[in-house]
Amino acid sequence: AAAAGEASSGSKRKKYSDGTGAVQLTVALTGAEAGDQLVGVDDKNSQGVLLRVADGLVRIPSKVLDKVGEKEVVTALTRERQVSTSEAQRLLASFPKDAERPNHHPLGKGCACAKSCSCPSEARLVVLQPGLWMGFAQEADLEAGGPAEHGPCHSRLMEMVARQEVVEWRDILGVLGIHTLSLRPRLFKVQRGVCELSCDSAAVNSYNIIDVSSLLQREKTEDTAAGATELSIFPLTADIAVRAPRSAPTAPTLDQVKTEVLPPEAAAVMDFLRPLTSGALKSLLQKAIRFGAQDVRLFPSDQVVPTPVLTAAVAGLLFCDAGTFSPELQKFTRGCTSLFKRLAVILVEDTWLGRGEHLAPLMALALLCEMMVTYQPTVPLMRATVRVVMAATASRQVLDFVASGKAPGVRSIPVSQPQAVTLKQASQLLQVLRSFAGDLKLFNKLALESERGMVKVAEGCKVGPPLMPLYHLVDFHVYRGVGHMFFHESFQQSFSLLFKKVTGINSRFDDVKGFFERDIVQQASFAQAYILKVALQQHTPRTLVSSGDTELLFPLDAGVLGAGIGPVEVKVGRKYYIVTLAHDESEVVMLRPSRSTDDLYNGIDEADKAKAIKDMRSRVYTLDSPLLKGKAEYSEGDGWMVQLADGSKQSWQSMVAAGLKVRVPLHPDPSAEQLHSLAHALKRRGDGMVQHAEQLVHKLVAEYPAHVVLRALALMRQQYESVDMPQPGLDGAMGSDQLACYSFDAEVYQLLVLLSRLVPGALRAQQVPKFTIPNPVLARQLEHWLRAAALQNNTADSEKEK
Repeated sequence: AAAAGEASSGSKRKKYSDGTGAVQLTVALTGAEAGDQLVGVDDKNSQGVLLRVADGLVRIPSKVLDKVGEKEVVTALTRERQVSTSEAQRLLASFPKDAERPNHHPLGKGCACAKSCSCPSEARLVVLQPGLWMGFAQEADLEAGGPAEHGPCHSRLMEMVARQEVVEWRDILGVLGIHTLSLRPRLFKVQRGVCELSCDSAAVNSYNIIDVSSLLQREKTEDTAAGATELSIFPLTADIAVRAPRSAPTAPTLDQVKTEVLPPEAAAVMDFLRPLTSGALKSLLQKAIRFGAQDVRLFPSDQVVPTPVLTAAVAGLLFCDAGTFSPELQKFTRGCTSLFKRLAVILVEDTWLGRGEHLAPLMALALLCEMMVTYQPTVPLMRATVRVVMAATASRQVLDFVASGKAPGVRSIPVSQPQAVTLKQASQLLQVLRSFAGDLKLFNKLALESERGMVKVAEGCKVGPPLMPLYHLVDFHVYRGVGHMFFHESFQQSFSLLFKKVTGINSRFDDVKGFFERDIVQQASFAQAYILKVALQQHTPRTLVSSGDTELLFPLDAGVLGAGIGPVEVKVGRKYYIVTLAHDESEVVMLRPSRSTDDLYNGIDEADKAKAIKDMRSRVYTLDSPLLKGKAEYSEGDGWMVQLADGSKQSWQSMVAAGLKVRVPLHPDPSAEQLHSLAHALKRRGDGMVQHAEQLVHKLVAEYPAHVVLRALALMRQQYESVDMPQPGLDGAMGSDQLACYSFDAEVYQLLVLLSRLVPGALRAQQVPKFTIPNPVLARQLEHWLRAAALQNNTADSEKEK
C-alpha cells in the first residue's frame, strides 16, 4: 500500500505529524538545498535552532515517504504552500530522494554507514541560532568535568554561530555531547524566509510599507557612489514590509566603520571600548543618553570625550559585532540587530526626536537583520543611524508619560493618521522581535496616545550634568553579579534600588545635583568601578611580595590516577568497551554506551574482559589532572607507575602512601583592618598563602554565620579550575541559565574574596561573582581549613546552647 502512495500504520506516521495529527512537512519529507534555512520544530531536541544549508543537498529518505504516504505529503503541500494538487505533486517529484539513506542519520550525512565515518558530506551547514543546543553543549562540558559557560563545547558552538562557519554534521554533533540524534531531518523544517522584492513589483501592493529611505535623505545628497542607496522591498510580516537599502556584500569591518562611518574623533574611543561585550555596549549607549551628561570620563583613565562622540563609537562597535546569545530571550542576536532595536527603545524610554518618525524604520531594520541573517547594513545606512544616535544624545526632550509629569514645558505634538499608523507598526514589530515587558508596555502606550491624534512631549532640563564616569554603564541587565557587591536586603531589592536611585536616573527630569556624592551612588560606584575594570581588562592588582616559602603535604586520593587517565576505549573483536581504573587499581570494563538495551556491565565475556584490560594496560598515558602532571604506565609486578615532570618515577601505591609535597610562597599577613577590607583584597594577588594563613582563616570564619561558611565550603568542594557562584535572573530570582542563588550569597561572595587575600594561590577574584583557582592543591588546603573551622564553630555554638 505504501508503495502505491498510501499511508502506512498510524503509529509509524505519528512522529512525522504535528499536534493535530496532520503531516508536518519536515526536511525528512521535503529535503533541502543550498540557501534553505532550517528551523527546529522539536521542543526536546531542536527548539530555537536555526540552520542554513551552505552547499549541497539534503535528500529525503525514501523509507519515510513509504511510511507517511505520498498522498498525505501532497495534501500537506497543498495546504501549507497554498498550491494546486498537480503543483504539489510536481514539487514532491522534484524533491531530492535517496533510497539508501537511513532516516535517523544527521542532516548532511549522505552515506549509509552505520557509524561515524570519513565519507564526504552531502551538504554543509551554518548554525544561525543555537537555541536548545546551547544547553546541550553546556551539559557536555559539565559531563567532561569542565565549566558550563566557557567550556570547549560551549565555546566552539558560540564560535560557529559568531563566525557563521560552514561546518559538517560531524562538527555539530561534536559539541552536543550525548545528544547525537538532535540533527535528524524530521526535527527541522524549511523556513520560508525573507524574500527581496523590487520596488516596482506587483506583490508590493499587498503590504503596508515602512520606508527607511527617509533616514537616507542626507546620505543621498552626500554619496555619489552608484547604487549606494539602491532600495528593495523586504516583507517582514503578513502585512508589513520595509523599503530599505539592499544588503552590503560583506559585513562591516572596524577599519571601514572608523574611516567611512564615524566622525574622526570617535576612532580612538572605539579602540578603548573594544573589550566590552555587546550587552555592555548596549547598556553604555542607553545610560549615556539617559543620564545626558555633556562629557564622559573613560574610566579608569582620566580622558574625557563628548558624550555624542562616545555614543557614535558605541554604535560603530555594535555594527561590527558578530553577536551574542541571550539566555533570557533564547536568541543569538547580531550587533546591528541590537543597535537598531535598542536605539528605537531609547527614543521612547529615555529621550525623544521629532514626531517619532525614526521608530518604525529602526524596528523594521532590526527585524530585517534578525530574519535575514545574511543582510548587512550599507555605509550610508550606518552613517544615517549614527546621526540619529548623536541627535538622540543631544536631545533634551522626553515623552511626558515617561517623565511622569516631572519635566517642565509640556507641549502637545499633533500626530497625523499616517504617523499614528507607523507608531503602531513600531509597537507591532517590537512584539515580533520580543523584548522585556517594560519596553512593550511603553510602545503600546505611545501607540494608544498617537491614535488620539496627539503626543505630549516635555522639554526637559536644557543642560545635562557636566560629566559621567564610564562605569555608570554597569547595571544588572548586563552584569548580574553586581548584586553580590551592591547588596540591600535581597537581590530583587538590590536591583530595584540600583535602577531607581542610580542607573535609571534621567537628567531631563530627575534631580542630578550632587549625584555622585550621594551615599547610595557611591556604594554602587565601588561595585561598578571594579566590574568595569575587569570587563575592560584593566584590573591590575598589586602582586604580594614573597617572604620565603613552605612545604605542604597534600594527601593524594587513590582515585586521582584513574581520573587523570580517564575512560579508555578499546576494541575487542567487533565490540567496543570502556575501561576505567578504580581506587584499588583494579580495572572496570563496560560496553560502550549505545542505543542498545543490553546491560553495560554484566554479561561481558570473561575472555573479552581480559583482552580489554590487557589492551588498556599496554598503553602509556599522559595524565590530565590538575593535581597530577606526568605520564602513567602499567608494569607487571609493580602495578601502575607514574613518571613526574622532573623525570622521577615511582609506583602509584607509594605516591598515595607518601602524599604530594608542594612548595608554596609565603606572603606577609594583612593588618587587622586589611583582613576585613573587600577593596584591599580585590587589589592584591599572589601565588601562595600568608604566613599565618590557617589561624587567620579560623579567625575570619568565626565572624560569619555557619550557613554562610557552609555555603562557601559547598561552592569550593571538588572544584579544581574555578568557583562560579550562581547569579540571579533579571528579576532578582532564579536565572534562566543558572542554579538558584541563596539570599545570603552576597555575604558568601564577600567571605570568598577575603579568603582570597589569605590564600591567594587558592582563589583569585575575576568578574563578579567568579573566581579562578591558580593552585588546586592550595584550594584543597583552604577547603580543609574551612571545614575544620566550620566544625569548630559548630561545636562552640553547641556548647553555648548547653
